[in-house]
Amino acid sequence: MTIAGNSEIYLLDFSGRIIRRITYSSMIDSAPTWSPSSREIAFTSDRTGVPQIYVTDIEGLNTRRLTFRGNYNDQASWSPRGDLIAYSSREPEGFQIYTVDITGQSPRKLTEIGANESPSWSPDGLHIVYSHIVDGRYQLHVMDYNGINKTRLDLPGNCKTPEWSGNLR
Repeated sequence: MTIAGNSEIYLLDFSGRIIRRITYSSMIDSAPTWSPSSREIAFTSDRTGVPQIYVTDIEGLNTRRLTFRGNYNDQASWSPRGDLIAYSSREPEGFQIYTVDITGQSPRKLTEIGANESPSWSPDGLHIVYSHIVDGRYQLHVMDYNGINKTRLDLPGNCKTPEWSGNLR
């Protein structure tokens, strides 16, 4: 939410009333995603000059940077087990999907070809759905959590920013 010209992350109640401000930075903090425990939030911030993935607890304390590779990391998605975060990282050929563990160690590149964005975990944590851009058209693809068995979903039109429902099994 942007208040007084600065994008920060806030905790709101159902009526939209601010309960608590979570982040405090003079730079942009955006794109929050809840941990499975609902005790932490992963988010994107450019507080170091370029967008990177950070994690903080819901009190806004213990903020730590998770990504250090790449000059534009965004669209974090927390795995259902809470051990990995998938995200998009800009590279010369386009965005690619990576995972990193919650300590910021062991980043792993899952996609190589084309431009790939907006990862979302399956409820069982075994698959990731994402947008794959070909000739300016967004198509949905699914892969195993480790980047193998990539499959295109045959859907009409442009399909952007997929989100896997936790209620569907």
